[in-house]
Amino acid sequence: MRLTRKPPTRYWPLLCKHNRGSTSPDQHWLWCASGRGGIELACSAANLREGQTVLLPEYICDVVLHPLQRLKLKAAWYSLNTDLTPNWQSLEAQLPGVRAALLMHPFGQPQDAPRFTACCKKAGVLFIEDNAHGYGATLNGQLLGTFGDMGVTSPWKQYAVPHGAALWLQDPQTADKAKSQCAHWPVAPVSIAKSWCRSRLRDVLTLVPTLRRAIIPPPDADMDEPEQPQPPCLAHPAVLAVLAGVQPARDAARRRAIYAEWQTFTEGKELTPVFSSLHPEAAPLCFAAYTADITTRQRWLRWGWQHDIAVHTWPTLPEELRNRPQAADRWQRLLCFPIHQEMDPSLLRAMLDSLPPPC
Repeated sequence: MRLTRKPPTRYWPLLCKHNRGSTSPDQHWLWCASGRGGIELACSAANLREGQTVLLPEYICDVVLHPLQRLKLKAAWYSLNTDLTPNWQSLEAQLPGVRAALLMHPFGQPQDAPRFTACCKKAGVLFIEDNAHGYGATLNGQLLGTFGDMGVTSPWKQYAVPHGAALWLQDPQTADKAKSQCAHWPVAPVSIAKSWCRSRLRDVLTLVPTLRRAIIPPPDADMDEPEQPQPPCLAHPAVLAVLAGVQPARDAARRRAIYAEWQTFTEGKELTPVFSSLHPEAAPLCFAAYTADITTRQRWLRWGWQHDIAVHTWPTLPEELRNRPQAADRWQRLLCFPIHQEMDPSLLRAMLDSLPPPC
């Protein structure tokens, strides 16, 4: 059984809705193709100016810097704890003098957004909330992504669509300005024929493990090259039509159940979960854990490759962070085990119990 990071894209629903007009699943959100596009739109609409500084966590994906690069904004960094929560002392020390600060909810685990809000308000700083990993997660019943002055969430990471991210803006005037600014943006294409053929080929490789392992090489220990910034796009109406039918709260509960299966399976296998306990309102993107060292991490990556399980690293770090000892060490040891809501927890448990541990 193949275990992927997310459900395979379903091309028939996209094809059926391809030429049908669709509104956003929630009229309070602006829908872009990607979270980075949403951040760029929010920063532009909020009048962040060239040369101003945005404070970021020092462990984050390289693409988060794309909107800053395109808008000619500067990046500064605050430290994180082992469980990826903010180091509040580091954060508060660097807030004076920056224009905005970003809080990440890593892997869909809710962070202390109210405390981050208070810190930003005290310093007169805009709060950017990055919930790209946790569509459907809440904190005290409030959706993640709606605590900040601006927030993004990326359901395409969890559902069977090729793109789709939502931007939430607290200030109505900023929201109106953002709507006006993105009105001329192109719509992201939905490529069906080529992607469908590639998907079917991958299905065949799953059925023939020896062929799959001969064609797809095992993962190496190197980090991917950073992506180049691209102009932002709007989400395709067909994608919005599909997302209008999903049930994030139900699916978040299913993902928590699958997370528990991974946690049980990895106990006693020289892995330390990133989170000592999963928040009861989380929508986990994956089960994240630390290995003892990069050699152990590579054994687990090869184990995933051997059994067609999408064990992976995260993230591709920005160039600015690759030489920072804490970020580099974390990247060498952090490992992600796949979760999506269409996995059956009992079948997953049975499959994992049948597999030998990495050697």
